[in-house]
Amino acid sequence: MTKSAPNITAEKDPALAAKHLEEAFAIFYAESQKLETQQAALQEKINQLSSELQKSNQRLGILLNAIPAGVILLENNIVLLHNPAVLQFLPSLSTGNHFELPHDWQASIAPGEYLIGNAEDRNSPQKMVQVIRIDEGIRSFVQIQDITANIALHQETQRENRLTAMGKMAAGIAHQFRTPLATALLYSSHLCDDEVQPEMAKEFALRLRKQLLDLEKLSQDMLRFISNRPTKTVLSSAKQLIDEAQ
Repeated sequence: MTKSAPNITAEKDPALAAKHLEEAFAIFYAESQKLETQQAALQEKINQLSSELQKSNQRLGILLNAIPAGVILLENNIVLLHNPAVLQFLPSLSTGNHFELPHDWQASIAPGEYLIGNAEDRNSPQKMVQVIRIDEGIRSFVQIQDITANIALHQETQRENRLTAMGKMAAGIAHQFRTPLATALLYSSHLCDDEVQPEMAKEFALRLRKQLLDLEKLSQDMLRFISNRPTKTVLSSAKQLIDEAQ
């Protein structure tokens, strides 16, 4: 009976083990090359995004500096960033400090509008500013804008509209003045007549007084409109309205 040759496995074969090791190293090297390529591409993308972010920040800085309104960026109500324009409203504002509006700013009737400045200081006239705050999580955006000129323009426009309306009203009311005025002149001419009886003279005088009162009422209505004062509600009887219309 002959003995069989010993079975040599791959694990005990140095050449086969070296081949497997070489293949594993080749795979590792290929994967390493892929990772290096991906890392280089990722780094290039990061550099590109960083460059774009830097350019965007520069453009944002230029834009903020060009905005005439004051702009403040807050985080947890701490000043992170502000443009130079805001210093005309808040000279002591600085980054890193807690933000709050000055206590001497007088709140207006309109929400978010404040009257600032000292009325007695001619070198620093009073201004009306509008404060807009937008909260987004822990960050807030605050805009402070001088609206003094806008309010003055609005008031001037309202004044011109009132004057235009007053002109139209004056043209219409002239016709209402003409009738009682002509009637009053007629009654006054009768009173100057020596042949008028005392009873008729008294009647003419009463009618003349009524016409003059109507003219006075028209004048008061016109003055009330010009001064823009609210009209008062007055209860009147139907008989009184009929008598005034006659």
